[in-house]
Amino acid sequence: MASFVARTVERSGGQLPAAGDQGFGDIAGNVHAERINQLAAAGIVQGTAAGTYAPGSPVTRAQMATFLVRAFEYRTDPALRHGGDHRSPPGARPGPGDPAG
Repeated sequence: MASFVARTVERSGGQLPAAGDQGFGDIAGNVHAERINQLAAAGIVQGTAAGTYAPGSPVTRAQMATFLVRAFEYRTDPALRHGGDHRSPPGARPGPGDPAG
């Protein structure tokens, strides 16, 4: 999952931060460790508990949807809008469907 999401970000023109150690003690030696750390540095993944990523655990549909939304937000900057009546907070740039001012 981590490599898939990382490649999606990069192939859409994005650049992930340097991996660095994000504190997951259970990913050492994992083929996807660098990608996991990059996604964590970008705020796309968070792990299952303090210091734990659980790379061998299944990913639910809800978790995958969350990763994809976070990756989209990372790439596009503004958060996804939640419904047609959403209004941006004061000072934020207007998004599609938001009143101009």
